[in-house]
Amino acid sequence: MEAYNKTGSVRYYVTTDTHGYPWGFRHGVNGKTIHFDLGDNTAGCNLGDHDAEPETMATATGLALYGNHDTTVNGGTLKGYKSYRDTVNKIIFVGLDTGTKQISKAEIPPDQIAKMAKELAGLSGSWDVVVLTHFPLFPCKNTAENSNWDCGYVWDKGKTEVDGYAQELFTLLHAFQAHSASVAFITNKGVRCTFESTNGHVIGCFCGHIHAHVKCTYQNIPMESFSTNGSDEWSYNTEHGHANMGTYVPYENYININFQSMTVNGNSFQSPTAGYFQRYDSYHDAANCYYLDKAVGPFKMRESGVNHPKFYAGTYIGYTNSPLNGTVFGSNKWDNRYWPFGTTVTLTVGSSRVSARVIWFDTNGRLRYYSNDTDFNNDVSDKEYWKAKKYTEIDQYKTARVTFKANNVTWTFQNGLLVSAVPTYCAGSLAGKNGYAIEFNANGVPTGISRNGSAGQDYGTGQNYVNYKDVKVYQGSELIHITQVPQIGITGRFTSSSKIDLARADSNGANRISSPDNLLLRVVDVNDAVWWLYDGKLTTLTDQQVL
Repeated sequence: MEAYNKTGSVRYYVTTDTHGYPWGFRHGVNGKTIHFDLGDNTAGCNLGDHDAEPETMATATGLALYGNHDTTVNGGTLKGYKSYRDTVNKIIFVGLDTGTKQISKAEIPPDQIAKMAKELAGLSGSWDVVVLTHFPLFPCKNTAENSNWDCGYVWDKGKTEVDGYAQELFTLLHAFQAHSASVAFITNKGVRCTFESTNGHVIGCFCGHIHAHVKCTYQNIPMESFSTNGSDEWSYNTEHGHANMGTYVPYENYININFQSMTVNGNSFQSPTAGYFQRYDSYHDAANCYYLDKAVGPFKMRESGVNHPKFYAGTYIGYTNSPLNGTVFGSNKWDNRYWPFGTTVTLTVGSSRVSARVIWFDTNGRLRYYSNDTDFNNDVSDKEYWKAKKYTEIDQYKTARVTFKANNVTWTFQNGLLVSAVPTYCAGSLAGKNGYAIEFNANGVPTGISRNGSAGQDYGTGQNYVNYKDVKVYQGSELIHITQVPQIGITGRFTSSSKIDLARADSNGANRISSPDNLLLRVVDVNDAVWWLYDGKLTTLTDQQVL
């Protein structure tokens, strides 16, 4: 038999528990290629659940498993036994499905263990083994800390020993580690398997499910659970308990195997540290949420409401009560994704029209459902409304173009993603100090500066501005309030496509507008009239419709 003389190191990237959330990095973190998907790519809990759309990692170069949610919404259908061989480094990755028809129950089908035994028995030389599951294979009892914590439902809480077929798996792995003709594993079909033709190691068992990062040694095998790559449901944290995680940049979950030191993610796979157990904080606070100040959404969908839906790259990810960029930390639960209009609105879906009083976004952040139920009272705090399925899925929502006008804004979605939200533009004259006014045409475009009712004209670059009473600039996540001799105008000359792109405290002050595109301005003129501008153009919006 060849000597075990591997050198160097290799790293494999893992994703798990995206749960369909829009910030789930199904295609890798920081551009990393995903090798293994450990499941739970849907948020459903029962067969036929809403938002239950399992998405297997098409880009996973190794293998992908179903989690308990994926399995349940598929009626208990398992992906079955899978294996992937890295022939360069001689590592076999075995994927075992651990789900059932019941969301809270897990088991390892004995047929999968039998297939694994036969495949391992057929190896020769320095092949190592890595086991991948969705559920953890270590018990929930942390004996070192003498405390129980949620490690899923593979084990009854408080138990320190394994049950059922999981123990069969460990018996198989221990037989493989023995590499002896006298140490056999007997499958459920009575097949005797031995592993004397190979001298490799059981590098470790890796899983997801618990949304927490745990490293340990169990039954003399390194084990590790990876933190969620997308879910905002909960995460274990000693200080915060189960906390809503909100929108965040997921961790880089990986399996790093170092053949020089014979370790996997720092734990020896040749001589694992006995009794080793370490739980890492998986909680992300608001300061570590990448999307919080990048979510865009200046407009409300209901005049009498207070909240603004927020989008990132067209994907719905939450809300705030401000037109400024950003979203509330952890605001994407199912009851945060519905938006009542307060009236009946016509949705144009392709060439069809439907009436709606409310719309819903799914966990993937796509516009997916609508309802025109007259019993709907604009309050879904009672989940019975949802359970009664008083809603309709938008026909071909993944590909359809959907437009509607709500709260004086025309909303356009394509493939369920926001394409544009455009207010109604209008003509107007913004009366400024000393008799000057900026004139706007019917398309909201500034056309010139008038004085005392004269025709608008161009005063030349550097002179096309007017003084007003009050100006507020909603720029990104920053509100800039200009109160000292506030001025707005254009930096160049008036054209057919001019935009208001100048706002400053006085003629010598710095321009506070970095770009007029998709920018909100609130201007109070000398007559105390309030005007809202968007994208550098005049709109019919009111304070009630915006704030």
